[in-house]
Amino acid sequence: MPEQPDIPSTLEEFRNSEQVVDPPVVAVSSPIEPEIWPRYGNNCLVFFPTTNEDKIVPFHNHFKNTKPDDVGILYFLNIPVPDHGVPQPYNEEGPKAAERRAKDAKRLLEQNYPNYREHHRIGPTYIAVVESAYQIDGVDRPVDYATISIYDALTGKVVTAISKGVTLNPWFVEEARSQGFTNGNKNCGVMTPGAVLAKTIKGVDAQKWHEDACGKARREILDDAIKDMPMPQGKCKSS
Repeated sequence: MPEQPDIPSTLEEFRNSEQVVDPPVVAVSSPIEPEIWPRYGNNCLVFFPTTNEDKIVPFHNHFKNTKPDDVGILYFLNIPVPDHGVPQPYNEEGPKAAERRAKDAKRLLEQNYPNYREHHRIGPTYIAVVESAYQIDGVDRPVDYATISIYDALTGKVVTAISKGVTLNPWFVEEARSQGFTNGNKNCGVMTPGAVLAKTIKGVDAQKWHEDACGKARREILDDAIKDMPMPQGKCKSS
């Protein structure tokens, strides 16, 4: 790495060198095609198109805290989905990637768990999505943030929130972008700036660098954004 004074090269230099900022974009909610799935009972399924615990745990807490009395058991299911060759979305590609995750999750639920809803007497069915992206257009410094969406799989309705963001030294973003883009789309990076961070600075985690950077863990940032989100129909209702 070039020895430039404004680029941190050690964990000590990196710590608290960045800051938490307000959401860099406005939330936009686009409904998805509803599924004509039977309502087998009053239990509720929430499935996540990820295995990343930092993205899942805040949703677990949110659904447990907001579950109405007429809903029975809450079931949670993690369904990893492909990233379509876009491990790092930028700008408007973030919300698009979130929608792709939701659609992929519905398809994989049907393919890999065809009897799950019937076996567990599921009625209400939700897809909870967190898609991280960088906003680099219209900001003074690159901002890592998340598009957070809750989709009602049976109605297609959705609610979306944008988390607060964490700034990052432009050098790490530029280095990641120098590795190329999927199909030439400059909003679809093939390497994450987090990966560059982990490679450059010993002791920094590629996915959990936020706490070192600004003193606040990514899970905490996501929890702050998720805890007050409404449900697509007000709350999780039984069939």
